[in-house]
Amino acid sequence: MVKSKNKALRIIVLLLKIAVAVVSVYILYKAFYAEDKWKTLKLWFVSDFEKTDIIWLVYVLFGAILNWSIESKKWQVTISSLERISFSKAFETVLSAMTLSFLTPNRIGEFAARVLFIHNDLRSKALVVSAVSGFSQLLVVLVFGAILFGSYQLAEMFPYFSAKLYWILACALILLTCLAYLNLDKIQYLLPQAFKKEKWLAFLEGFSYLKQKTLVIMFLISIGRYFVFLLQYYFIIRAFNVEIGFLNAIISVSILLFVQVVIPSFAFSEFAVRGAYAVLIFSFFGINQIHAVIISYAIWLINILLPALLGGIIFLTKKSDDLDLDM
Repeated sequence: MVKSKNKALRIIVLLLKIAVAVVSVYILYKAFYAEDKWKTLKLWFVSDFEKTDIIWLVYVLFGAILNWSIESKKWQVTISSLERISFSKAFETVLSAMTLSFLTPNRIGEFAARVLFIHNDLRSKALVVSAVSGFSQLLVVLVFGAILFGSYQLAEMFPYFSAKLYWILACALILLTCLAYLNLDKIQYLLPQAFKKEKWLAFLEGFSYLKQKTLVIMFLISIGRYFVFLLQYYFIIRAFNVEIGFLNAIISVSILLFVQVVIPSFAFSEFAVRGAYAVLIFSFFGINQIHAVIISYAIWLINILLPALLGGIIFLTKKSDDLDLDM
């Protein structure tokens, strides 16, 4: 009976892997060729590639490795309260989850997919921990983005913008969100009785593992990863010989990341929508449309597509036992 069940699970895993592979290929086809988005990159390679400073692109690639290494370390630290895992397993988990994230808005499925690599008995709690891990990065982007967004001359970008009202709302939201984040371990005591039914208890228990020390460490690691993001964008800008100062480059990228987080998109459609965001934001900093689109696309290819492809390979070669699909 047990052998029959295990065989069925292996078949399910195989079918799941095939489905993920087929859907991923279709999504990439839609993003690149069906929507003709590849032509923009091709135009740049033909006309401007010889002007590119390759050493800056090398820095960007190193930044990508550092980026996902930091995220893997954060996952290892975050999940350690539930299950001890090695850095290599954390790295494989993060990249594999990236592949599955292509099907969800703002890649939120990435954090749900990570629990596939956690023991089945701990998944309910791990799902909460994983979601908070992702929220810590989101919080960093929102805090720094909101501050820099308000610091720039927004009247030029939005004629009817009220700076005073913006700062009142931004400061209030940042303060409340940070206070809520640092007290997540107490959330189960604050929820109405309706959420304390048996089916929710396992999820609520997950918050009890999120002590303030862990939350602070997660936030600090997220800040480190955020600055790697900023430097990657700056390196790309330098690679294309765009004339913009370091401070303006950092501010423009922070605002761009802020907008990308605030406005939902699917990972597979990011290739299309990122260009529009980049053109809108970068134009106020003197970066022309072609460079704005190429900068955004290059970061997407290096930070999202390449890890997702590598994660797909890892996921497809993973043994079913590693996924722990026992119910």
